[in-house]
Amino acid sequence: MQIVASTLHSVLQGKELKHRFESDTRLTTLPICINQPIWLSSEALSCSANWQGAARLGCDITQLSHSLSEQDFTHIVVLADTGKANVHNGVMFLDSKDDYNVFVHELAHFAGFVDEYPLSSALARSICHTNNAPNLRVRQGQEKPVIKEWLSHGNKEGVTISPARTCDNHPWQAYKPSQKMTFMEFYDVPYIPKFYLKAWAERLGQKPLLTLLTLIYTKVMKPKATLNKVNTGVPAISNTYKQIKSVDFDITGSVIFVRTNGILPRRLTMFAKTYLAL
Repeated sequence: MQIVASTLHSVLQGKELKHRFESDTRLTTLPICINQPIWLSSEALSCSANWQGAARLGCDITQLSHSLSEQDFTHIVVLADTGKANVHNGVMFLDSKDDYNVFVHELAHFAGFVDEYPLSSALARSICHTNNAPNLRVRQGQEKPVIKEWLSHGNKEGVTISPARTCDNHPWQAYKPSQKMTFMEFYDVPYIPKFYLKAWAERLGQKPLLTLLTLIYTKVMKPKATLNKVNTGVPAISNTYKQIKSVDFDITGSVIFVRTNGILPRRLTMFAKTYLAL
């Protein structure tokens, strides 16, 4: 993971986030490493607190292409001045007031975790019809579901399926594998269930998920890049690199649509369904 900063304050903020993460005993099982922050000039990063009219922080990451060309990473953390924290297109955006708790919450979005506080009606419409996030399932009606996947994988952790507030602004009911409030509901709640950590580590261990983000970075930020510069390690994806036109993401930062110039090969379609819950 690469942290990008454009002021002394944000560089120090990035160093503190890195230090806190490496000292956080809750997260030692996660296969995540963080590079030292890169300090860019203020002109190298154009950001807005109302990026593309979405009322959230965002930046023109195409400007980062040259600065990050020699770095090794799969995800980016951009530290900007002000705006609502979020994850989008494999990039985390934090402002100068966001602390380590916010960072950990947003970090989970990289692995597909969904917020457990009530989403807005607009977001709920896209999230609450169907969802296969590590920490969320949705059902029509009020009958609590029996989610065998959660129960079978979480026996040792004592998983309890409980209502979540995620879809309070939607007719369907959301459920989470915890009866307690977690870090995905409130930033300042330090509790991360063991089952969440297990699912988190499993998601990060799925190389194709990280590979696709690398392709997206190359396609969006380095459009003239060639395949021999993209070592994906996944032939089915490498062979379709040139077909990728655009990628859409949901609120968690997970890929929901991959538009191509041609027919998406079956193997890549199966990959998407398996690893990205399409």
